[in-house]
Amino acid sequence: MDDSRIVMQQQLVNSIIYLASLASDVGAIGPYLDTLRRVTSARLAKEFTAEDVQKLQELQLQLKHYLIYQDPVRHFDQEVLEQKIYEHTAGKDHYAGLRRL
Repeated sequence: MDDSRIVMQQQLVNSIIYLASLASDVGAIGPYLDTLRRVTSARLAKEFTAEDVQKLQELQLQLKHYLIYQDPVRHFDQEVLEQKIYEHTAGKDHYAGLRRL
């Protein structure tokens, strides 16, 4: 199995979990996460099928849409959300500015 594909799939799952953590009303997004639960529980192997990846990408879009247009407390725009996902999943080192003891 291609390691880069595994990393991409892990980042997709991590970004979905991160997006879900940004929602102010966890109950409202609970049903969305059923897709994530179904896909991840059905895979004993580490690689998802193309259909699994498509379902997860659709879920990611649904969560972004919720955060941008429906979240009752927090307000995001597409650019800010994409930057947050990038920083969280693969981007900057969150500890870069800290001194080591």
